[in-house]
Amino acid sequence: MPDLIRYDGTIFHQQANIFKAINRTITRLFADPSGWIYLATAGNETVASHLWIYNQDTGELEEISGQKMGRISTIINTRDGDIWVGSDNGIHILESRQKTPKLRLTIANGLIDNHVQTLYVDEENRVWVGTNDGVSIFQNGRFFRTLTVSDGLNSNNISAITASLDGSFWFGSFDDGNLSRFKQEAISPTTRIISGPMNGEIVGETSVSFKFEGGG
Repeated sequence: MPDLIRYDGTIFHQQANIFKAINRTITRLFADPSGWIYLATAGNETVASHLWIYNQDTGELEEISGQKMGRISTIINTRDGDIWVGSDNGIHILESRQKTPKLRLTIANGLIDNHVQTLYVDEENRVWVGTNDGVSIFQNGRFFRTLTVSDGLNSNNISAITASLDGSFWFGSFDDGNLSRFKQEAISPTTRIISGPMNGEIVGETSVSFKFEGGG
């Protein structure tokens, strides 16, 4: 039976009033540093998730997303206090304690795919975005790099991202439980092939094209 429960360290408390107002299964919970609780409801290909904000100080509960955010899969915050909401409709970014997204990031902004499945913030405040078509890395207002099977990932269908103490990044996948480990170069190449024949593929006399990122 769907429910919402708060634990105060000693006792579990049913949050019946909050759950009754939302009246849908809650699939994502996130507490920001200011004390606001973000609650995302279940969604599917035909019914979008709803995003609610609960203010613990005032007891105010408000639904803020309507049908705009799609099916929500993940919620994080960055060091500057912004709240990132990932969905199958791209990424929606809200400033702390603001109820209207200030920015939406999609493939039009360089995101590799709009179906966002996981988000991770590293020690350098870079946001790693796992999608069902690879990984995009965001920093300083732009996506500056992508990772796919061409870079060594076992799968492009990324379900989880984390970093380890040695500086490696780990990627889980929905495809047969595949796990990939990535260690960034100490000195990044100025130009990288991101599309085209790779891994010693023989193309013969066929005309081929390559896609690059970077330059210099």
